[in-house]
Amino acid sequence: MSQRLNAIAVKSYLPTIRDASGAIALVNNGIFPITNTPEFDQHQFSVKGDRVFGARHKLSGSYSYVARPRLLLDAGGMWDPSDPEGGPLSKARRQRIKSQLARMAWDWTVTPHLLVNVNGSWNFMANPNRSVHIGIDGAKELGIKNLSTYGYPTVNWGGGPFVTLDTPGDTQNDLSVYAGSGLLATGSYSSGRHFIKFGFDHRRNQLNSRPTQGGTFNFAARGTAIPGETFSGTQTGYAFASYLLGIVDSAGLSRPVGLGERRRSYSLFAQDDFKAHRKLTLNLGLRWEFQPPYFEVADRMATWNIAKRDPQTGLLGAYDFAGRCQICTGKRYFGVRVYHYFGPRLGLAWQPVEGWTLRAAYGVFFEGDLFNNYGAIPGASAFPWQGSYNLSADPVEPWRGIFNWDAGFPTDRFIAPVMDVSYANRAGSASMIDPTYGRSPYTQQWNFNIQRQLGSSTVLDVGYVANKSTGIRNNALARLNQLPAAVLTDFGRRLTNPVRTPEEAAANGVRYPFAGYRGTVAGALRQFPQLSGINTISPYAAPLGFSHFHSLQITLDRQLRKGISVYANYVWSKVLSNTESSFMGDNAGPLDYYNLRVEKAPASFDLPHMVKAYFQWEIPVGKGRAVALPSRVLDGLLGGWSLSGVLSYWSGGPLGFGGASNPMPNGWNGGQRPNVMPGPMKAASFDSSRFNFANTAAPENTYVNKALFSDPPPLTLGNAAVRYGRIRGFWTRNEDFGLLKNFRIQERWRLQLRAEFLNAFNRHTLGGINTNITSPLFGQVTSVSGNR
Repeated sequence: MSQRLNAIAVKSYLPTIRDASGAIALVNNGIFPITNTPEFDQHQFSVKGDRVFGARHKLSGSYSYVARPRLLLDAGGMWDPSDPEGGPLSKARRQRIKSQLARMAWDWTVTPHLLVNVNGSWNFMANPNRSVHIGIDGAKELGIKNLSTYGYPTVNWGGGPFVTLDTPGDTQNDLSVYAGSGLLATGSYSSGRHFIKFGFDHRRNQLNSRPTQGGTFNFAARGTAIPGETFSGTQTGYAFASYLLGIVDSAGLSRPVGLGERRRSYSLFAQDDFKAHRKLTLNLGLRWEFQPPYFEVADRMATWNIAKRDPQTGLLGAYDFAGRCQICTGKRYFGVRVYHYFGPRLGLAWQPVEGWTLRAAYGVFFEGDLFNNYGAIPGASAFPWQGSYNLSADPVEPWRGIFNWDAGFPTDRFIAPVMDVSYANRAGSASMIDPTYGRSPYTQQWNFNIQRQLGSSTVLDVGYVANKSTGIRNNALARLNQLPAAVLTDFGRRLTNPVRTPEEAAANGVRYPFAGYRGTVAGALRQFPQLSGINTISPYAAPLGFSHFHSLQITLDRQLRKGISVYANYVWSKVLSNTESSFMGDNAGPLDYYNLRVEKAPASFDLPHMVKAYFQWEIPVGKGRAVALPSRVLDGLLGGWSLSGVLSYWSGGPLGFGGASNPMPNGWNGGQRPNVMPGPMKAASFDSSRFNFANTAAPENTYVNKALFSDPPPLTLGNAAVRYGRIRGFWTRNEDFGLLKNFRIQERWRLQLRAEFLNAFNRHTLGGINTNITSPLFGQVTSVSGNR
């Protein structure tokens, strides 16, 4: 086999061998700077002013400019300490952000009862990201024929049985330019028991982006695995060995064009704060929202339509095009326009008897359709205007790879830009905007509070506060074209059998999808077999997310009296959700797209108990206080001091477990989680006071009852939940104190002496609980934070 090592790989060949002690020399042998931003400069300028015109008009405005060049190392890579930019295998990049903000406001007092305010805003930010190596043709340097790249192409070795391999190379050379403007006009009218506020809000946002050309080569374990087995790539094969042989499993490269995304929003609102009685105030409001789907400035958008029949295969699934061409939709957008979003705002404050106040509120709030991605036209494709390559892994014989490095880059895989409804058949993948896009996610919020006056300076407030979010956009939960989980047991190892003819399909008990189909049994069983390999579709703005929050909140507020003021708050809460973030790419995919109910779990930020308190104590010693001092010298030294503190305590977040093996590496395109047996999840022997700081693998550091967890057998899915509320991380405890004294120096001057004691009790918090069931450190507490 050594005679077949490709010429490109042997230039940097590093064998994974053990030294005399039995340790693997390649583990933890990398050097990397301690900071992600070794170079950072910021230049800024701002100006503001206002002018009063008579008694009724005031004009004000401001402008600010910020330039922020920096060197970023947050993408990782390999680092050469002799080079300030890390050498040729680093992922260092230059980012020179420039931003500008302008504001203008006009206040007009029309009458003593009517005030009009008009605000205009303009924002601009240019965000270029350029690899420090873009001036080098990295593909040429590596000897990859038929290919030219800006910078060194990314080499993805995947993971190994012993060594976690980094991904050297970086071709990033993109530009994003954000701009936005807004107009907010409000009127405030006061008459008798009514205070009415009304207005109009209009916003225009745009994102112009030039994507990176790319240049990524993926090497997989299946390139050196036993072919055709369900365990290929997990129990046999090694990605680094595939790299040494030059077997490219899949790759990424494009010829992108610059795109311009545009978004608009319109709102009308009115609210009346009505004092119905001296003991009863009502808040009655209504807001109307209209947020049409985004569009591209030159209509360069296409989306896959699962209800449209493809003329080549006769199957459902073909592309639609925005615009007014002969085969276009006649619209500039994809999705729907909804005009009936009205959000009520209702509230009341009632004092039934002296010393008691009841407060309640309910409101509906619609989520803004804002940029939540780094590139323009998320979910859509611009393939009719830019070239692309089909570099997906081979669906039938993936172990062969799509090409060998020594043979050069396969230029015949280029797909020229053309407006083709059947483009997905050639590309093997598809991009899609959810057909419901334009329907806004919304949140209902409500609260009920009982407030009690305790004496002249203390208020106790007990409240129920909750919210419920519906239709949150989470494209990660949508996995169109996922293989149904039932076929794992129904077909078993036959799923990886090739299907290239009607006869092979019949022999395996499946339909032959369409003339010319070349794939596997698993591919033929999928909803859209024209998509190659294990490709799925995650439609942009899929409204599959939700969140429920319920809490009991108790607040004690004591105003300054006898030199003491205290504010203390306790919250008992629960958050259930299937979505962690509204930003694309921040959410994990589901175990099974056809059974999303199992994704409901405590959120990662579900902290059942939280206590926060603040106090200030004017120490009663000194002039004007309870204990006077006999001399000015003693008063200057010991009198007039104040002690303050912030106390914070909250419970740990729920733990989730991963690392389970793919049930069918060459065919399953859903998720996977471990198997978990019933029983207490926390190790009964764990005692934080016996924590071994010197050895993370020590038995004293085992936090999880590892006996409950196992890797599911091949062709089966695990039963673990996303996260568990019955096993959590550690409580966070922190106390900060401050001691200060003010010295009065004449009437116009004051000197303050202040000492701050952060984490005053030197608390430390254990963390880094390893939840990967296949890791040697599974179940161990691996880190500690805080001073110690």
